[in-house]
Amino acid sequence: MIKGLEKMQFIAITSDKGDVEWEGRAAILKAEARQAWSLYLEGLVRSIWFTEAKDAILLLEAGSREEAEKALDNLPLVREGLITYTLHSLLPYTGFSRIMDGTDQRP
Repeated sequence: MIKGLEKMQFIAITSDKGDVEWEGRAAILKAEARQAWSLYLEGLVRSIWFTEAKDAILLLEAGSREEAEKALDNLPLVREGLITYTLHSLLPYTGFSRIMDGTDQRP
């Protein structure tokens, strides 16, 4: 196996339950940030962003889907039922093969 290809990439999209009152939850939000930082330092979380709706988008690299799910399930906000997530496997883009095999006649 080629070094670096033993990991799979995933995108996790989080969302809150819609009725969560975030005011007064500083302690759990700090715990969430600490856990996200730890996953980043471990190399499991490669990047993390917020959307305009304040949902988090995480790019993860893990040996398996189960490893990625376990990491996300252990986030404090997920454990406490304050947010949920959807996890999407990222697969290699194969679209370039359409122009590499000589069948595309465009200039």
